[in-house]
Amino acid sequence: MVGNRIARVTVYCNNSAKKGDHDTIIPNKKMIAEYEITTLYPNPTTGKFTMEFNIALKDAEFLIYNSAGTLIASHKESGDKIPFDISIFAAGTYHVVVFHDHKSKAAVLIKE
Repeated sequence: MVGNRIARVTVYCNNSAKKGDHDTIIPNKKMIAEYEITTLYPNPTTGKFTMEFNIALKDAEFLIYNSAGTLIASHKESGDKIPFDISIFAAGTYHVVVFHDHKSKAAVLIKE
């Protein structure tokens, strides 16, 4: 990650509350960490590689496309460190797309 991240919290206070009422803290959506691909290694690879994320993903969908845009592999995984093996595919440039929490991230991978 680059730079500092600041989480903001909005606190709503009900000044007219009666004894026994409790104020509610409602977290701002920005407090929820958005996943990022932190590392993809080794790149270039001879087949086996690993993707690491800043948070653990749950049931994320991984799609691997070749340079022609053809989907060559897909599967679901969970965790913050996901291993892959594309040894059976030809040398070239591949795009790894990750779908998680209604968002997508992509990375380019070179296979030698």
